[in-house]
Amino acid sequence: MNDIFKNLKRDALPILSLLVIGLIVGLSARANVELVREWQTLITGFLALGGAAVTVIGIRQQLKQSDDHFAEEKRRKAEATRAVAGMALADLIGYTRETAEWLSRVPETEAAPNEEDFATLEQSYPRWSEQAIARLANACEFADAADQQNIANLLLALQVRGSRLEGLWEEVQASMGRERQGVMRSRREAELARQVFDTAMLHASLDGLFKWARGGGNRLRSEVSSGSVHNALRVLGFRDERHKAWRLFRDKFPDHEY
Repeated sequence: MNDIFKNLKRDALPILSLLVIGLIVGLSARANVELVREWQTLITGFLALGGAAVTVIGIRQQLKQSDDHFAEEKRRKAEATRAVAGMALADLIGYTRETAEWLSRVPETEAAPNEEDFATLEQSYPRWSEQAIARLANACEFADAADQQNIANLLLALQVRGSRLEGLWEEVQASMGRERQGVMRSRREAELARQVFDTAMLHASLDGLFKWARGGGNRLRSEVSSGSVHNALRVLGFRDERHKAWRLFRDKFPDHEY
């Protein structure tokens, strides 16, 4: 009902103009020639106004059709982009699993690994898919401002995760020329625990985005729950809660219910 009144209000002037034109034409058919001549200028003005009103109505209809077409095209592209983003998220979740597996192989001491273990670490060093990153970046084109910010936050978290992992790998590489005596165990253990926990947080974030990517939610969520991080630690292979990553979990989520 509100839409009807809005349309009537919008088109009041064109409709009124057409009614006046009809009235004038009707009167002019019965009036004498002198009367028509006397009102000729006014009649011409009303005719011009009526023609303009018809033109405006036509233009409005064309603009509405164009807007509807654009909105439908954007919706289809957004759905296609979400599907592609889902593939990217799957790739990046695979990256978190590879990272967790790699971290489990890194020695907990700062001693140099033997040559065989070092070769395994070098060959299995995790690297994310550049194509996956590009797909997520492209998803920003059809996302609203809030989703764009969340995608940007996710990409930033990936960059930080990659940078910290690279720093650990450089430290392991540097340890190859280090003497095995005087090794500090606690620092490496603490760093590995932090890396594992950060990887679990990233895994939980990525996993939570699948609902959005599959069209099951209108909002891309960047927050993670304690339950999702708890599940991520276990999925990534760190089921033993004596691992120091679990201490970080309890510090982060003190109210988590087991």
